[in-house]
Amino acid sequence: MYRIILLFLISFLLFMPLDAQKDMNSILSEKYASLTAEHLPGFYLGIIKYGNPIYSKAFGMANLEHFVPFSGRTVSDLGSVGKQLTVMGILQLKEEGKLNLDDEIHLHLSKLPALNEKVTIKHLIHHTSGIPDVYALHSLKGFRYGDHISQSDAYRFLEARPVVDFTPGSRYRYSNTGFMLLAEIIKEVSGRSFEAYLKEMVFSPLDMNQTFIMDVPGEIFTYMADSYVASSQGNYTKRYDNSTLQGGGGIYASGYDVLKWIDNFRTKKVGNEDSFQFMLTNAKLSTGETIDYAGGINVDQYRGIERYHHNGSSAGARTRLVFYPKHQLGFIVKSNTPSVGYSQFTEIENLIIDQYLNDFASKQKSNDNPEERLINNSVTPSADVYTGKYYNEAIDLTIHANIENGELQLSNFYYPLSSLQYQGDDKFSDNRNSAIFFKGKDDEIKGMIIETPRASGIEFLKRNE
Repeated sequence: MYRIILLFLISFLLFMPLDAQKDMNSILSEKYASLTAEHLPGFYLGIIKYGNPIYSKAFGMANLEHFVPFSGRTVSDLGSVGKQLTVMGILQLKEEGKLNLDDEIHLHLSKLPALNEKVTIKHLIHHTSGIPDVYALHSLKGFRYGDHISQSDAYRFLEARPVVDFTPGSRYRYSNTGFMLLAEIIKEVSGRSFEAYLKEMVFSPLDMNQTFIMDVPGEIFTYMADSYVASSQGNYTKRYDNSTLQGGGGIYASGYDVLKWIDNFRTKKVGNEDSFQFMLTNAKLSTGETIDYAGGINVDQYRGIERYHHNGSSAGARTRLVFYPKHQLGFIVKSNTPSVGYSQFTEIENLIIDQYLNDFASKQKSNDNPEERLINNSVTPSADVYTGKYYNEAIDLTIHANIENGELQLSNFYYPLSSLQYQGDDKFSDNRNSAIFFKGKDDEIKGMIIETPRASGIEFLKRNE
């Protein structure tokens, strides 16, 4: 272990230009000077070029209680960055001749209830299956962030509501449920656990020895960071994710290990040419539209430079992985607090481009946090028309609807869900979620349809009491 770390440090000192290293260090050290304190969470940034680590530095603490600094060997939850590893597991099974990507998923999932449409493995990988996201359904049911969710919970939702929300392949909608099913396919086809298969076929060949999969709530790994969120008073509290859903997340890894995975885009030590061709090709919908999502990773251009990238979020952990294939340069940045999150990651990405790819990049920089469009509707909805209880039998859920201060307040038995503004024509929205009410022949409200970014067409009928 120490020999590997020593070689790592020597290599980035040899291959990194001293002026670039100095600039990166000075800019980041100045910008994140506050994180040198022992009472703040932190992050790690590692950059690799042509297989050589050219920058590696951590700021802040992995554990605040025991003053453990963040480092390149700190292990944390990668969140959805792990999806590309799941896809590589599926592609390894394809290379072994054990499945095809156009296979209907029921061929490899004996316990899955019959769905109303044909869904293929490829649909799951591209988020085009129409299967609603399990986290979205759980939130409607009243589950709070951090509540335990297991693989069996996701199956139960599919058993209760065995329908897809649109024709598979016709639309893109992000679904962790789909990647949970990919993990189940890996288990059933390989005859091994999801972790055992990925360890043998992906992690070990790349020497990713500090990469793990959490399949037991609260499982502890060596050098593991705690995750934290800041309170309104400015102090930090721990944030836990007790979900053990596999496939869509739950992969924990060190920064050093993720750099090894990034370099696999160059070496293709794991995965043959056909696998990478599929993994890095943008999906095309049945409408003919091409989307930015490929095989567990986004493929697009930023500032005129092609990149592969994905974000990850779990509890307080935030992660971003980026690789620029034409320049064989990539980076991993991961933190244990949303206080160092996606807006900071965008700043870091722009800094990396300015430092190493400036001759190839446009000066236009994106704003990942644009102001939302303000909804302004002068019409005040009638409380008598929409107020009431609405029930969905499939997921056994009652939602209460009330009009307060001109806005639709939705809540379940446990806590408020949304505050939506009136859009006219019996529709309420907050730019992300919406409730659309529908009427019967008597022109009375009979129910509403809930739409969220990850679940749509969930129909609730009004209860007459």
